[in-house]
Amino acid sequence: VEVQDNVKSHASMNRSYRLIWSEATQSYCAVAETAKGAKKGGGARTLRRHLGVVLSGVLSSVALSTGLGSLTYAQQAPPGVNASAYFADVKVALLAPKLTQLPLLNNVAQGQVQISQSQADKSAAMTVNQMSDKAVLNWSTFNIGANAQVNFNQPSRTSVTLNRVLDASPSQIFGELNANGQVFLSNPNGIYFSPSAQVDVGGLVATTHAIADADFLSDKMQFDRKGSASGIVNEGHLNAKLGGYIALLAPEVQNGGVIVAQAGTVVMAAGEGVTLKFAQNNSLAGITTTPATIATLVENKLAVQAPGGQIILSAVALNKLQAGVINNSGTLEASSMVSRGGKIILEADAITLTSTSVINANGPLGGGHVVIGGDGTTQDETRPASQVGMQEGAQINANANESGDGGVVLVRANPLDPNSVATLSGVINAKGGGRQGNGGHIETSAGQLTLGSLTVNAGAPMGTAGTWLIDPYDYTIDANAATAINAALVNSSVTINTIGNVSNYGGLGNAQGTGNVIINAPLVWSSNSTLTLQAAGNIFINSSISATGASAGVNIFYGGSNSSTAPTAGSFYQFNLNNPGSSFISLPNATSNLYIANQSYTLIESMSQLQAMSPTGVYALGRSLLIPGVYTNSVYTPDFKGVFDGLGNTVSGIQLINSCTATCNIGFFGVATAGAWINNLQLSETFTLTGTGVAQTFSDYSVGGLVGKV
Repeated sequence: VEVQDNVKSHASMNRSYRLIWSEATQSYCAVAETAKGAKKGGGARTLRRHLGVVLSGVLSSVALSTGLGSLTYAQQAPPGVNASAYFADVKVALLAPKLTQLPLLNNVAQGQVQISQSQADKSAAMTVNQMSDKAVLNWSTFNIGANAQVNFNQPSRTSVTLNRVLDASPSQIFGELNANGQVFLSNPNGIYFSPSAQVDVGGLVATTHAIADADFLSDKMQFDRKGSASGIVNEGHLNAKLGGYIALLAPEVQNGGVIVAQAGTVVMAAGEGVTLKFAQNNSLAGITTTPATIATLVENKLAVQAPGGQIILSAVALNKLQAGVINNSGTLEASSMVSRGGKIILEADAITLTSTSVINANGPLGGGHVVIGGDGTTQDETRPASQVGMQEGAQINANANESGDGGVVLVRANPLDPNSVATLSGVINAKGGGRQGNGGHIETSAGQLTLGSLTVNAGAPMGTAGTWLIDPYDYTIDANAATAINAALVNSSVTINTIGNVSNYGGLGNAQGTGNVIINAPLVWSSNSTLTLQAAGNIFINSSISATGASAGVNIFYGGSNSSTAPTAGSFYQFNLNNPGSSFISLPNATSNLYIANQSYTLIESMSQLQAMSPTGVYALGRSLLIPGVYTNSVYTPDFKGVFDGLGNTVSGIQLINSCTATCNIGFFGVATAGAWINNLQLSETFTLTGTGVAQTFSDYSVGGLVGKV
């Protein structure tokens, strides 16, 4: 393998060299580029096998220590991020450890341990027998060769060993690391688990952060960066026993292998400080983080599995110009085989779910809880994202596979920030069980929210449909958004909300701005789902809304209103009546439901129903009516004092003829007085005014198209 070193110092040194495998030292050695490599052993193939972390592109930035300088392989920083400040070095030694390499102990700082080891030509083993519940070991080096293993025998599964590495180089795990209890491995210069690494422990913390002995011994599991800019890279197989945990903590954490914690917790966290929060049963319940003062990155490219447990990915930077980034192109799996799905949380300044991203929190008794970009409550102490991207092909599932309710999926870029951005495609599901159960809750929020080819399903074949909350700053429903909403309304109710606070599920809403909702593309569904437009400001209906389900519903909550709160003064909802036949709400079933502001409406579906209205009732025309007929003076004769909303619909085919004596009120409504409210009605009518041929005097004669007399 030829390597070109780009180091600028030591100009007299030859920068071109080759790496060849030395059987004597069981390592790669740098030699002149003209040197011959041994054919036996396949040196180039072995290098690729051991350094797949470099050659496969898993690392965003890898500094390779060769003794000849620093080689850096870098990929582009995310859009909008200062590239020069983005990458923190993830240091991985170029020279793989010997096949039988074992750690070298410096001293036992705390606790009681006995260490023994055995070594053969092609294998080696070290056993750490721990007699105290806690122990602190300082190691000169901590590397495990591919044919070596280190076994921790601890008093119980709650026992912990803190292994502090004093080496100036990263730790490299190519072999086996086993423990019946918990192992903490701390190396400020980085830790690398190769593709051949096998870790089987009760719990593992692998970190570049530091923890003081006093904090460790007093169960204050607080890890601080202390200036480290190195990272943790896994390409191997990390396994925690039932109910255990795997925690990888560093400015950069990257997984290109498999991490498993059955009914336990997996944490991949980057921050200035990370505190692990343990429950009474010694399970890892959660974390708290301090935003980093440098750029941070958490990336999963393969598989993280915590069946029935929880997965937490966190990368938050103090300075938004040096963003904390999460990239997921692999699988995050917290589904349960026996109960409800688990919990998955992604917290960062910028989050990208690529086209191959799969996030599952399914369960036979109910869906789990998935949070992308911040919860919006204090429950999980998560911080909102500035950017969230979900590419076409990405999936998020929190389904009840058999019985029970669908789960909760929150995908958010901080809706309190008008500059936050979420661009969403792919699939989001929170479906109820096939045997029984209701649909779940899905929320997509941002200051600026763009829906691409997004498919949302919170349906329930045997229960009540769930909800999809669209929670932006202001929102315009264009053709793409309408496609996504129409598809969701097949099996889910949809709420578009621009109000400052939503109590359910910690919705954030917007704190300022106009908070308008604008409908620019048709919304059409045939199910019994409900569409709710809930605006802090005004609602502009420039296109059609049509629901044919027998119990379908439409809620028009403008000016901050809801079913029990009146709208703010000066706010309004508006149809575009200058474009007849394209701006309306159609609810052609009298059993459908309509709320406008804090008022429920009775739907009118025929002329006979219209003529039978109570003079003080609250009504809306559920459909356009084409009913040719001749009416004397008016269609509705009583003095109307109630509310009638045409919803942009049209009544046509009417002919009004006069038959007057002393009083004559000619119009669709003959008389409307004392606070009557009639609006949004399109009329196509013909007036025929005839006389007797004899001069007459009328004391009260009124003619109007909509209302004869007001």
